[in-house]
Amino acid sequence: MAKKNLKNWLTTTQALEQIPLSRYELLMLVKTGHLKHGVHYLDKRRPEARRATYLWNPPEIMKWLSNNPEKR
Repeated sequence: MAKKNLKNWLTTTQALEQIPLSRYELLMLVKTGHLKHGVHYLDKRRPEARRATYLWNPPEIMKWLSNNPEKR
């Protein structure tokens, strides 16, 4: 598997500066399956960790948000 280019991937705090959502709203989009792993976010937690450590791709999330709700 090819290594992902991490150029556009940001921490949650950094991503929230570019995305017009709250932390809770962003995490709910992951939990409900609206945002896709590998496209919109990466889960970088260690195997023994209980809580997720996410990296976000703000350009892809903004593209998804700009779609009409019927197309999401």
